[in-house]
Amino acid sequence: QLERIDAATERLPVARDYQPMFLGAGWSPVGADESGGFVLSLSPEAELLLPCTPACASVRLQLSTEAGGTEVSLMVDGTPLPAQPLVAGWRSYTWALPAGVGSAGMHTVVLKPGRQVRLADVLVTTR
Repeated sequence: QLERIDAATERLPVARDYQPMFLGAGWSPVGADESGGFVLSLSPEAELLLPCTPACASVRLQLSTEAGGTEVSLMVDGTPLPAQPLVAGWRSYTWALPAGVGSAGMHTVVLKPGRQVRLADVLVTTR
């Protein structure tokens, strides 16, 4: 289901026709701008289903927001990961997954952006 980028990185392009099955609560339908396709967060928490095969070592989200000044955090299968400063414009935000999180299989990822954001791609590195 993920597109292989290199030996250790896979990508989940959320704006493709077959990807809505991975978008849970809190997302808009797919939209597009001059940068390409994206989905928009519609609530303080937006959910993704993330397949990891094999185990995932990190998650990187390509996000855009109109204004910074808040933080964005991530929770994977109920495990909170550290918040990061949210910066205006398109940026990549990476979270390392601690041991015991991101084993092979499907995982629930909850994005907590603090404000409305656009999500273009989800990249994972494997263990």
